Amino acid sequence: MSHWVVAIGTIGLAILLLSVIGGAVAMAFRRHNPKRAAASVTVTAGAPFELQLQGVSGKLFFRFHINEHIGTRSVGKFGAIVDRDKDLLVSGEIVDDQGGTRAFAVRTSELSKIQGARSARWAATEIAAGDSSGSVSLAVVRADDRVVRGSVLEHPKGKLFKGWVYVPRRW
Repeated sequence: MSHWVVAIGTIGLAILLLSVIGGAVAMAFRRHNPKRAAASVTVTAGAPFELQLQGVSGKLFFRFHINEHIGTRSVGKFGAIVDRDKDLLVSGEIVDDQGGTRAFAVRTSELSKIQGARSARWAATEIAAGDSSGSVSLAVVRADDRVVRGSVLEHPKGKLFKGWVYVPRRW
């Protein structure tokens, strides 16, 4: 009798644990959906963007969906395979109420081929849905920030299918 209680308790605990983990993963993907964001703008490579913040604060992210078939993988130092598939550069400035600005520049490839990307901060993908999409943290925005202006560059051309700059809602 006690073996059955232990077995049922173990199965119940495993189901509870899996549902909590699954819920946390689902919440992260819902939170990083630009359509549900507190502030969001669609961006395209090579064109300027402007995101109105209107009192929104939190982390500013760049969400991308790339063409996996355009890009290169090569051998880097010491024979390691270097992934250059996510070669994107997001740069711009955050303007506050007083007219002050804070610049940011983030590249998604460690060995970027985009001109000027070497001085940008390299950021790994934080939230990913496979190899072809993900979100990268750009900067922190405060409640007194009014607008984010910038642009996205890509290498090679045609790499970026869709892109968004957004501030997720706090849940």
